[in-house]
Amino acid sequence: NGEVVISIAPNSNSSQYGLIGALLIQEYGTATNGSPVLPQSLNKKAIKLAKGVQQSSLLAKAESNKVVAYPNPFNHNLSVSVNLDKADNIKIQLLGINGKPVYVKDFGKLQQGAANLVLMPAQNISAGVYFIKIIFGSGKIEFIKVVKQ
Repeated sequence: NGEVVISIAPNSNSSQYGLIGALLIQEYGTATNGSPVLPQSLNKKAIKLAKGVQQSSLLAKAESNKVVAYPNPFNHNLSVSVNLDKADNIKIQLLGINGKPVYVKDFGKLQQGAANLVLMPAQNISAGVYFIKIIFGSGKIEFIKVVKQ
C-alpha cells in the first residue's frame, strides 16, 4: 500500500544509542520483471568510472565540512565531529529552543581534516530540544538539532 515504517529504539536493552548516518528512500513503479534496477546515480562502478575520477576522491569531496553531533540524545557532554576540507576557524553555540545561546565555545583555527570537538554545557541546563550552531570562519553556518535528556 506504499507505507513504510521506520522504528528506532534507543536506550533499549540491546542498544544504548541509535544513529542514522543516511537514509535513501526512492520510489519505483510497479515491477513487471522482478526487482528494480539500481539507479545509475547510485551505481558505484559509474561513480568510479565517471570522467576518470576515482570513487574515493568523489566521496571525500562529498564529505568535506561534514558535521555530526553525538550522542543524540545526550546527557552531559556532547561531541561535534567536523571534517574540514581546508583550515578554518570554528565557533560553536548551543542554542535553546528560543534561539538564545546557553553555551558558546570558540575553538579557533583548526587544521584541515577531521576534528572531534567536545562541548561541556552546564549540568543544570534543562531537558529538551537544542540547536548546535556551527559558525565557520569562511562565513558558512550549519545547524544540528539535538536533544538533552
